[in-house]
Amino acid sequence: LPLPKEWGPTKGNVSGKISLTGPLPNEKETFPGRLNGNVEFQAENLVLKPNEANPIALSRLQGHGDFKQGVLPHEISGNIWGSEFDIQGKLPLNQNKPVINSQINWKGLNLAQLPLPSDMEWNPREGTLSGALTLAGPLPVAGKNFSGKLKGSFELKNLKLENKGSPVLSLNQLEGSGEFKNHQVNYTLKGDPFKGTLQSEGRIILPASG
Repeated sequence: LPLPKEWGPTKGNVSGKISLTGPLPNEKETFPGRLNGNVEFQAENLVLKPNEANPIALSRLQGHGDFKQGVLPHEISGNIWGSEFDIQGKLPLNQNKPVINSQINWKGLNLAQLPLPSDMEWNPREGTLSGALTLAGPLPVAGKNFSGKLKGSFELKNLKLENKGSPVLSLNQLEGSGEFKNHQVNYTLKGDPFKGTLQSEGRIILPASG
């Protein structure tokens, strides 16, 4: 397939269908113009090889969407790194600066399977991560940061970190939530590190870029 080299598939099977109704866009219209339709796809045993990174394997990936009046409501689900995930949202297709509104949910992400850099001092030997992330705002152009709103929550269980020559660090549970908007992060955390109790709430002001 003529896909970007940054995310070239090295393995996998994909099937699906797409249906379209309405007039084709003219030269002055942005796709899909006045077209309406729907799209479905299924992929199995898909392996992607990003540039200078470890391969990413998705045992299952499927999705569907119905676009009307230039807006694509969509739902995608799959399995990656031992975790079930789904993405639900809406994406305008005929805008120069489209605004995205999507939520990503994942459950039971196996931290030991993550393709982390090999030069990290501490690496997860065990642990699972579940959570949700909501994105709302304009899609950034290449080289720019996301300027919209991010809101998320997570739950970390049975984490064990190892470092050569050091005792294993264990964390039974850590959960938190946060919101990012206008260069400001509001967060809450609670857990039981080092056989103690942690609870924290705060605000972080980030410098404006550019």
